[in-house]
Amino acid sequence: MSIRENDAVNTEKKEPSAGVKNAGQFRKGQSGNPSGRPKMTAEERKIRAAFKKLGPKAIRKLGEMLDADRLSSIAKVRIIEIILERAYGKVESSIKVTENKVTMEEAQARIDDLFDTLRKEKKIS
Repeated sequence: MSIRENDAVNTEKKEPSAGVKNAGQFRKGQSGNPSGRPKMTAEERKIRAAFKKLGPKAIRKLGEMLDADRLSSIAKVRIIEIILERAYGKVESSIKVTENKVTMEEAQARIDDLFDTLRKEKKIS
């Protein structure tokens, strides 16, 4: 059986479960990753341990670089960002969006006013 034939066989439509808005969404309280994060391999643990040993040296080096006259201000700011992010975590940023509700009639009136102004200024005919 070819790959295309196999795909055609396995394309049954799945019906969404009761209470689920869209197929593929998880139910409330259901984890998207029930098995959790995979465990580190022995090699990954060794690498992490090696990096942890270098941590104090790296921190000292960053401190020395901050005091160096040869570095640009931009480089020093980046070093400061790195140190602060590692010490305190990254800063979360959020944007507040406000909604201005305008009726279709109000929007059309504004558009008409803009066209009238442009016609008076002879920018459009």
